[in-house]
Amino acid sequence: MAGKKNLDDRQIKFLAYYLDPKSETYSNAYQSAIRAKYSEKYADKIVSLGNDWIVEASRKRELMLVKAEKNLDEFLEMDIVNRGVTKDGKEIYEFDDTGKIKVKADITKFIAGTIGKKHYSPKSPLEDDEGKNILKPLADTMRKLSEKK
Repeated sequence: MAGKKNLDDRQIKFLAYYLDPKSETYSNAYQSAIRAKYSEKYADKIVSLGNDWIVEASRKRELMLVKAEKNLDEFLEMDIVNRGVTKDGKEIYEFDDTGKIKVKADITKFIAGTIGKKHYSPKSPLEDDEGKNILKPLADTMRKLSEKK
């Protein structure tokens, strides 16, 4: 990100809290600003003040997700390369893989799973953010109630 070296400690902390999907205050500008030690008054307006450093950091993340989504489309459309026919007449099909495809796929999965986790997370819709089944407490309660009868 251009100008990153000019960010002060609070700006760096705010961006980390605000943009990191693992942060307790992810995507909550007010709480991220408070956690980074900004005043309540400033935290209340931090995003609406037109801070270029926030816009630039957010835009960079959005562009990374757009590129990852483009890669996902390319992977879904990837063709098998026909390499020829064996002596006994069987066709040979192989992927053209120099190792770059795997690296590109790994990076794409990482970006989609972090920046775009709302849409590309491998977790079940029945799991909370920690991966725990959200129906288990209900099932446990139902089991206990049925045991009492």
